[in-house]
Amino acid sequence: MSILVEGISVIIRCDALSQAFPGGLAQFGEIVPNNTYCADGEVARVGFATDPEALAFMTVLESRGIPATQDGQPVAAVMLDQAQGFALPCVWAEFGRIDLEGSTAKRVSFCRLAGSQLTELLTPDSWSYDNSASARFTATANGR
Repeated sequence: MSILVEGISVIIRCDALSQAFPGGLAQFGEIVPNNTYCADGEVARVGFATDPEALAFMTVLESRGIPATQDGQPVAAVMLDQAQGFALPCVWAEFGRIDLEGSTAKRVSFCRLAGSQLTELLTPDSWSYDNSASARFTATANGR
């Protein structure tokens, strides 16, 4: 398990950021418009509340050299919904859900590079489950 997915997330390959984004990963952090950024060295994530916000960020990425799609397939960035999964089939990333602390009451969505051996779930620095979109989503899904 690699990086937390909440709301509508834009997932970006870190190798693409390092190779194609001006200034690499260090500069990428400067354009993130909110406090939802997290990365594990293989993929990075920025979260949004709506599809239009995420699409606008994808446009920014493309303008900075990070290709979103080629022939309808995600190349270096893809949108991912916490409940529904990938907006487009994506062969280079995996989506799933895990229970924090072994509790089905604390279920979160995650994304990782396909085939990754990373086992730690990384979250934004200020994130806590109790104040998260995941907690609100789980409560709604369970009818609470």
